[in-house]
Amino acid sequence: MAALIEHQLGQRNLSDNQRHYWIGKHHELRKKLVGRPNGNPAKVAEFGSSTAKAIAAEHKVSSRTVENDARFTRAMDTIADKIGDEARTEILDGDLKLTRQEVQKMAEIALATMPMRWQRG
Repeated sequence: MAALIEHQLGQRNLSDNQRHYWIGKHHELRKKLVGRPNGNPAKVAEFGSSTAKAIAAEHKVSSRTVENDARFTRAMDTIADKIGDEARTEILDGDLKLTRQEVQKMAEIALATMPMRWQRG
């Protein structure tokens, strides 16, 4: 999966949404859940931000951008799970013009109101 992400990010013809999606996907892949420090919120915040900082340095963006992109990626994946892969493709390709905030709101609504795609009968 990491090789696929690096390949996608290496392409020059990515739309802004595609670039944000793949940077977020890179963050989601690399963040460590096993062994994450428990208890101290400062340690947890410091631990989570180190992954974002490393990815930010690789892609020449801020760690805040990486964290925002990770939220966007989770929202896009929720939309794909709830509505279908076609919706994710249309948003990423720019056929359906939505801001990142609109995508996150759409994911929240889909999550609250729709069963998983594979549960539809």
